[in-house]
Amino acid sequence: MRNLEMSHTGFRAIEPNILYFGTPVALISSLNEDGETNLAPISSFWTLGWTTMLGLLDETKTADNVRRHPECVVNLPSPEMWEQVERLAPLTGKNPVPELKTKQFHFEKEKFQAAGLTPTGSDLVKPACAKECPVHMEARVLAVHQLRGKRLEQLGGGVAVEVEVVRVHVASYLVLKDRYVDAEKWSPLIYKLSTLFPISGSGAGENVSRGGLGAESKALFNVSSENLLHSHYNFITSAEVPQMIAKFLADPLTNAPAGKAAAS
Repeated sequence: MRNLEMSHTGFRAIEPNILYFGTPVALISSLNEDGETNLAPISSFWTLGWTTMLGLLDETKTADNVRRHPECVVNLPSPEMWEQVERLAPLTGKNPVPELKTKQFHFEKEKFQAAGLTPTGSDLVKPACAKECPVHMEARVLAVHQLRGKRLEQLGGGVAVEVEVVRVHVASYLVLKDRYVDAEKWSPLIYKLSTLFPISGSGAGENVSRGGLGAESKALFNVSSENLLHSHYNFITSAEVPQMIAKFLADPLTNAPAGKAAAS
């Protein structure tokens, strides 16, 4: 193997606040002690086959719930649901609120009501689905893996929850031939690391709100549908991405992405 000369010409070493370079958002339903369903947004998850890994901070109601009752529902919101996701962001199902979160979050037992969402019964698990989400994936917990890392420990620590999907519900308008999801119609809500990023067609206006994905993730949204705030994160629709890439490749000098996101 030849020795490669270390060269980072054209690059800068930086320390971003967080490493969400563009991940889908999910709303996780889990079962509280009283049998009611907690609902929390996350954007740390990935899937291989029908096995999914959920990234959760330790001091969250969702982490507590899946340890005690090993079932959940992974609800996937559409881009139009960004406001409901944001309403959940400053809420936690933990009472009292953990010390690390007292300045940013407040306790809310009725998460569905607070977000303007509707709980609906699942087929094979006890936690309820979020009816308005176009995709519900009922799942059973296989294992909870403790995560390590100094920066993660500063946030209170975290876990990777390994779940197996046991039932998938997809909105009828997205289903092709009784089995396939129409990729042209389905677009997930994406959580993207950047500064200001214009959103078209999702009803989010010019900017998105400040912060991260809620008490079950790590930061606070300050939400105003009339005057959204500067952000390190932005919701975009996945349908915009290939159009942006094609335009940029056609003429990268004149078609660089607009706004502060291009320089972040």
